[in-house]
Amino acid sequence: MAILFVPNDPLAQAGAPARQQPPRREPPAGRAGFAYTHPPAEAEYPIGSAEFLFWQCRESALAALETFELLSQAAPGLAQPLASWQGGKPTLALAPNAGRLLNAAYERHSLSFYEWPTPGKSTFSGASTDAVAHEVGHAILDALRPDLWDGSYTETAAFHEAFGDCFALLVGLFDADVRRALLQGPGLRQPNFLEAVAEDVSDGAFRTYGAQHPQAAPRRALNDLSWKLPIRLPKTGSPKVLSSEAHSFSRIFSGCFYDTLCNVFDGLRGGDEQALLEAAKIAGRLLVAAVREPPEVLRFFQAVGRMMILADGTESGGRHHAAIRNAFQAHGIALGSAVTAAPTAALGGAVAEPGDAGATHLGPAAKRDLRRRMRAPEDAKLALRPVEIAGRQVLAAVHRRIVKLGGLDPRLRGVFASATESVLVGSGERGPELLGALTDPASTVDEVRSFVETLLENGRIQFPGEQLEAFLPTHAIRRRGGRRMLTRVRFACCGSGFEPGREARWPD
Repeated sequence: MAILFVPNDPLAQAGAPARQQPPRREPPAGRAGFAYTHPPAEAEYPIGSAEFLFWQCRESALAALETFELLSQAAPGLAQPLASWQGGKPTLALAPNAGRLLNAAYERHSLSFYEWPTPGKSTFSGASTDAVAHEVGHAILDALRPDLWDGSYTETAAFHEAFGDCFALLVGLFDADVRRALLQGPGLRQPNFLEAVAEDVSDGAFRTYGAQHPQAAPRRALNDLSWKLPIRLPKTGSPKVLSSEAHSFSRIFSGCFYDTLCNVFDGLRGGDEQALLEAAKIAGRLLVAAVREPPEVLRFFQAVGRMMILADGTESGGRHHAAIRNAFQAHGIALGSAVTAAPTAALGGAVAEPGDAGATHLGPAAKRDLRRRMRAPEDAKLALRPVEIAGRQVLAAVHRRIVKLGGLDPRLRGVFASATESVLVGSGERGPELLGALTDPASTVDEVRSFVETLLENGRIQFPGEQLEAFLPTHAIRRRGGRRMLTRVRFACCGSGFEPGREARWPD
């Protein structure tokens, strides 16, 4: 039986209209998949029906998972498909309509989409391939890099959002109808239905809250936004304002990725639909490969861009270096990939304990020296994981700094946030060496507190006894290790909002 499927977004059907197609098969045993409740029979249900919504949402989720599988098979350093989700879960619950909210969300056990009524129409986030692919992108990244889930830096949270948007782009580009419509229309370098993400959800925000609401216009990957210190940006703003809110700031990396794709496409022969597919495969493989290794640092956009350069060196001998560098430079991010693994200081002690096979952990003297340089407590734990940088095996050493949040808001008195401070350590001829730069602890504290201020401004923290009726909070206060810690509970599509009755003032 065939189903009816919209390959991009309900408001993009002029470019990519609904079509009949057989539904995708479920992933085979031993692969990550989705779980459903009471699926309807396969049929061509009318758009707007609950049955159509189920098959549309399911098909979009499987298309995103299929896109990742195709990319990861050929990405440098990757050889295995996604066997499970974060924490080893074989399936995620997929809820095409989880209730009335203007939102979509990834939690570590589920992907949830919602219905939101406005005069003249209802918005179903699960009906947008863009919105579904975005949330599946969160889940994929969480499976690859679960350490980024609870990141307390603006760029970590923004990269998660950008990865979701980039995946929405890739899912579209892996669809032949979408590619043909794009090339027959305005092309990549002009505003188009592909680079505008989740138009229908944004239209719901516009209808509900007006043009100044942060989500009242779709995020566009084709943009001229330039990187700024997030701590210096406003905490929220209208769609045309670059703010430190994660969805807004994510547009910088999405722009870097989209420009990389365009640059790669320009360098391929033909300029046709197959060349566009090849460009999408190249850019997508480099992104998937790049997210695996870089430690979480304050300037994570730059770290991932540098890893894309290194991955391209492995895959093509550096054929696309200029395409990547020029794209990131256009958005104010300079890439110097060689400095990622360049020695900057000698450490005391040894990389591996005597008798150990391979440099898998640091000796006591090296750990003491590293803690001293990082200005960490003498008894602080250093989590170590091996990573490969430009074909070289090194160690990522991670210290968790505890940051006090008191003074930001009376409700945060006695609450803390945990921040990652990461460094790379390699084995030199005469002992361990620090690679790259150390993070200044004062910068860690400043950036974490700025990130939390942004969460407060946008109503993203669930405080005990309080309810956010119109928006899903992304963070809550949980007790961990004897402390009250600010903890992520989900990624939510509409990252800016306000409670009903609260006056909204979005800087213009």
